[in-house]
Amino acid sequence: MQPASPGLADLAGPAASRANRIQTWRRLWLDVHLYLGLFVGALLVVFGLTGSVLAFDNEFTRWINLPPQGEVQERRARPVHVG
Repeated sequence: MQPASPGLADLAGPAASRANRIQTWRRLWLDVHLYLGLFVGALLVVFGLTGSVLAFDNEFTRWINLPPQGEVQERRARPVHVG
């Protein structure tokens, strides 16, 4: 029984060499595309998060600096007696 399509083992001479080169370049470009895409995607996530912080800067500032709850008692300094 013969395979449906010839593999690299069935090719001989220059055709096999060319097929190997094509396969090597294809694998290289797939790896470049993968890692470049991951890198650019990570940059976009960082840009998105920092942009969100900048867009909601006033809201974050108000949330962090909440006014005190309840009654605030004023404290007066005690007089110092030098004796």
